[in-house]
Amino acid sequence: AGVADFHYLAALQYGSGTPADGAQTGLNAIRRYSEAQEAEMSAPDRYHLGSLYGLMRREDLGMKIFRRAVEGFEAMDSPPRAFYTRALIGAARADAADRDFASAAARIDRAREMNPEVPVDPMVEGMAMLGTGRFAEAEKAWYRVLEPVELVQESQIRARLSKRCGEYKTLPEDGPTGRKLEEYTDQEIETAIRELVPQMREFRKTFPPGWRNRKDSPPHRLKESERETLLRGMRKTEREFLALNREYLFRGHPLSPLAHHDAYVDLLR
Repeated sequence: AGVADFHYLAALQYGSGTPADGAQTGLNAIRRYSEAQEAEMSAPDRYHLGSLYGLMRREDLGMKIFRRAVEGFEAMDSPPRAFYTRALIGAARADAADRDFASAAARIDRAREMNPEVPVDPMVEGMAMLGTGRFAEAEKAWYRVLEPVELVQESQIRARLSKRCGEYKTLPEDGPTGRKLEEYTDQEIETAIRELVPQMREFRKTFPPGWRNRKDSPPHRLKESERETLLRGMRKTEREFLALNREYLFRGHPLSPLAHHDAYVDLLR
């Protein structure tokens, strides 16, 4: 049996409700096709092997193989479109995990050019689009997540984050302490986010949504100079808050654990 046979058999077993059999089929294939053998595989066979890893929830290994499959397909005069486009999506997942968002977005675009119906994981597409400043597309991608419930909640927070980032277009590369965000530890980012929440809540009380269209809202009772000073402070704090959340997300962490109270989620609306 070739690697394609293993892939199709495992997919059938997983799909028919016998995941244990599918996992065993995948293990048999992996034992048979060592890393040395994979290096000699054709692009289609690499696609099938990468897909096997995906079925076994070992995307971390499958993603690397998809990259090599794409290289092989690109060297072919007429690569099989179905395999090539799906390998591109698998490689895009690897790029997004490595924070190479430009490459991830380019692969997704290329796959869609070849096959507009190619399935794209909305979580991967959302990361790629947010990372390349395509905020509306990121928001749209994350709103496509419909199950499971906990993932829907996470994706909706990410969609709101994308929308808010799009309102500012660019965000600071430095954190509240003046250091580069990339120098922050994960714990420091979590702490900085939580410390900004009370400030954000106070700004929201002063400048509630839609305040500009309501002449009786509190901001209109302030002197113009005072109002503009507060607005500048709010925008600075909001941009820092959004930048911290985006950096935390790019590191592979979910945002929902930080959003246990309504105030946090409200800040992204």
